[in-house]
Amino acid sequence: MRELSAVERQWLFKRSDLDRTPSRKAGISLEDELKRRRATIEFIGSLGLRSGLYVPLSRTPSRLMS
Repeated sequence: MRELSAVERQWLFKRSDLDRTPSRKAGISLEDELKRRRATIEFIGSLGLRSGLYVPLSRTPSRLMS
């Protein structure tokens, strides 16, 4: 597995960070919050695909993937 860049690492959270989110403080379980996050990410990605504004990395020319 390749090492993550600084930009990619900024989105990795410690468990303690996830326990202090507003939704967790409001009583939503971690499992439910993670399911909601995943669904939101998938929804945003689908909007991008349908609008033509998003091109999956697998379709990006290799020179742009470095």
